[in-house]
Amino acid sequence: MEKAATLDVWLGWSCDDAAAGNRFVLEGGTSPLRGTVKGIGGWDRYRQAKVGQIARPAGKQRLTFRPDGPLRGALLDLRGVHLVPAGTKPAFSDKPAKVKPAELARQVFDDKLPAARRGALISDNPTVAPELLAALVADLKPGTKEEYRRIPWVWRVAIAAGKRNDTAELRKVLDLALPKADGALYDWQAVVLGGGVVNGISLVGKWPAERMKDLLEGSKDRSARWKRALEEASRMADNAKVPTGTRYDALRMIALDGWEKRGEQLKKYLANGTHDELTMGAISGLSDLDSEKVAPLLLAGLGHFSAGNRKLAVEALLRTEGRALALLGAVEAGQVAKATLTEEQKAALKKHISEKVRQGAAKALGK
Repeated sequence: MEKAATLDVWLGWSCDDAAAGNRFVLEGGTSPLRGTVKGIGGWDRYRQAKVGQIARPAGKQRLTFRPDGPLRGALLDLRGVHLVPAGTKPAFSDKPAKVKPAELARQVFDDKLPAARRGALISDNPTVAPELLAALVADLKPGTKEEYRRIPWVWRVAIAAGKRNDTAELRKVLDLALPKADGALYDWQAVVLGGGVVNGISLVGKWPAERMKDLLEGSKDRSARWKRALEEASRMADNAKVPTGTRYDALRMIALDGWEKRGEQLKKYLANGTHDELTMGAISGLSDLDSEKVAPLLLAGLGHFSAGNRKLAVEALLRTEGRALALLGAVEAGQVAKATLTEEQKAALKKHISEKVRQGAAKALGK
């Protein structure tokens, strides 16, 4: 900017009501702009609204939009941040032009288009996610290099659908991505199911195993194919010839088979020296398991997990009252150093929905 100016800030976003209430901050003005994300009735709906003003000094500045404090589920699905002169309104439309899924897929795979533009094509067309997924894999031959060229884009569509968590939409995604009841689980299918559906549902604070029961209800075919998918995912997770990113997705899947059946398989990937992405898959899978066996395993690994996986493990421990209390007990006993926890995690414990956890945090962490 050549001159300093006061600008109105407009957001374009989507947020399910269940995920609303998280705080955001926009940095880059003379002082940060803070606010609370409002729900708008579903992940498939978008809204534009003015959220405040910032004063921008002259010259170039970097804008940063991020969570303001601990997150509960997902922050929002951000379509855009618009800065306009005070008193004016950005030029945008609530209804992006409709494009046929086959044409969307062609553009998404067009390497000549900027990655940001291709990503926007996906986020701007949430209502056709199942159809777009079908178009993205329509002529795909599993096991080829082309499968992994397409997988990053397939994943983007799938995880966005998982985070929207719409029953009708997710059932269509399952019908597309589940293997046949006696067939193989292809890599792209594991990405859609584990990295997209399961991961996305978990990110918005739901228990994927419970949600999957709802999605399978009333369909014997879907249930049989899901059972097959879990069997195949178990083999895929242990197959060293499969890329680690896809093995991560398989580990996310098998957690939904329950502790008794898959707990030991997940546990072995927590061992010191395991590939970091596989450990991440095991931690994420265990996070989705509502079992008393989870907390001791995660606590035992905090000493050797990478920084990223340590943060992920602590977030998994914050997910239930029992796990959070186990973490605080380990801190108080000196088994886990206070420095292991980030300031955001400490704040989350002190503001936890459980009074027992808040009291335990005050005792173990201090005021």
